[in-house]
Amino acid sequence: MQIPKRYEDLLVILGSIILKLDPEKQYSERSINEVIIEWLHRMASKKSHLDHVSLRRYLVDFGLLERDPAGHRYQVVESKLAQLFEKSIRIVDPFSLVKEFHTQREVRRKEWTEK
Repeated sequence: MQIPKRYEDLLVILGSIILKLDPEKQYSERSINEVIIEWLHRMASKKSHLDHVSLRRYLVDFGLLERDPAGHRYQVVESKLAQLFEKSIRIVDPFSLVKEFHTQREVRRKEWTEK
């Protein structure tokens, strides 16, 4: 996995990270890094070209995260989150979706090879 070239694809990736954060909470840089690193471990392959620093920067640059002037506190920008996802979609767990996708793909692969 690497940073997608298409804007819409990048928003999906950033959105799946931001869904793991509570919009009511402020986060330290360390806490944000931990969330992104967990996301990378669960969503990206070992050969991924993504890193937590770049992803954090994209989250700020795209206006999904707001950082205080000192760079110590981060908070989800609720209005930007609302533009990306309806409230009903925010309960979706991206990790479960990816796991289910891989499971179904493996089942189809197995069925195909057994023919």
